[in-house]
Amino acid sequence: MSGRGEGIGAATARAGVAAAMGVVLLASLAWAAAALDRDAPDLRILLGRARPGPMALATASLLASIGFMALRWRSLLRPGPEGRPGPARLWQVLSGGQLLAHIVPGPVAELSQAAFVGRRWRLPVGEVLGAALQGRVIGMVTAAAIGAGAALGLPAAVRAEHAAMIALSAAGTLAVAAVLAGLSLRPEPWSAATRGGLAALAARLRSRGWPGAGILERVVQGIEPFARGLGQAPGGWRGRLGAVGWAMPCHATVVLAIAANCHALGAHPSGAGIAFSYGVVTAAAIAVFLMPGFELGWDAMAAGLLATAGGITLPEALVATALLRVERLGVLAFGALALVAWTGAGLPVARRAEDAEPAPATPLAARG
Repeated sequence: MSGRGEGIGAATARAGVAAAMGVVLLASLAWAAAALDRDAPDLRILLGRARPGPMALATASLLASIGFMALRWRSLLRPGPEGRPGPARLWQVLSGGQLLAHIVPGPVAELSQAAFVGRRWRLPVGEVLGAALQGRVIGMVTAAAIGAGAALGLPAAVRAEHAAMIALSAAGTLAVAAVLAGLSLRPEPWSAATRGGLAALAARLRSRGWPGAGILERVVQGIEPFARGLGQAPGGWRGRLGAVGWAMPCHATVVLAIAANCHALGAHPSGAGIAFSYGVVTAAAIAVFLMPGFELGWDAMAAGLLATAGGITLPEALVATALLRVERLGVLAFGALALVAWTGAGLPVARRAEDAEPAPATPLAARG
C-alpha cells in the first residue's frame, strides 16, 4: 500500500477512536438523563427496543447524503485539463475528509481533501478549496432556511412552551444565513465588516469576563482565511444554483435518517421538530467549525434541540443522536476504506478514464 494510503488509513483509525469516544459520551449523558428523569424510559429499554429496519433505512439515507454532498461540490468545480472528478471518487474523498474532521478543525479537513483532489486531477488547489468552502456555506444557508421555515410548522404546544427559544433560534439562524450568504457572494468586503463587528463584541465580552469571549475570538481569527478561500472559488451562478439543488436532497436524507432512528426507538417527534432542530444546528455549526472534532459538537447541540423542539425525552434524543453518529461513522469508514484501496492500488496521477468526466473538446482538438 502506498504511503498516501497508509496515511489515510491511520487517519481513519484515529477518527474512529474519537467518534467512538463521542458516542460513549452521548450514551453516558443519556444514562444520566434517564436516571434523573423518572418519567424517561430506562436506557436499557431504549436500546432493547431499537429495531434494525429503521436503523438500516437511516444508514442508507446517510450514505445517500454523502453522495449528494459530492454532487454539490462537483457542481462548483470548473473542469480542468482532464475534466472534473467523477462523483464516486469525490464521495470517497469526502468520506475521508469527514472522518478526519472528527480529530482536526474543519478547515484543516477541507484543505486536506482539496489538496488530494487538486493533485489527483491536476486542478488548482485554491479553486478546489474555494469550491469546497462555497459548497459548505451553501449547505449552511439552505439548512438555515429549512430550520426557519420549519419553525412555523412546530406543534402549537411546543411553540407555546418554548416561544422565546424558538423565536431566538429562528432569528439567529436567519442572521447566520445572511452573513454566510454575504460571505459567499462578496467574500472580501463582508469579511472586513464582519471581522470588525465581531472583534468589538469579543472585546466587550472579555472585559466583562464572559466565558464565550475566547470562542468568539477564534471565530474572528478564522474569518479572514475562510473568506480568502471562498474568494478563490470559481464564479458563476449556474454552479451555485446547481449546488443549492443538490443541497436540498442532502438535507432531506439526513432529516430522514434522524426520523428513522427516532422511530427505531419508538419515539415519534414531529417532522417539523426534526427539520427545525437539524436546520438550526447545521447553520449554527459554523461556530464550532474551526475547532477540532466539530462533528461531535454538532451531536451535542442536535440532541438538546431535538428533545426540546421534537417533543421527545432527552434520553431518546441522545440515543437517537448516538445511533446517527455510529451509522455515519460506518458510512464514512466504508467510503474512506474504498479511498485507501484506490490510492493503495498504485493509481497514477494521470487517472483512468472512468474516474473523471471528459473535458469538453476544444476547436483545435475537434479539428485534429
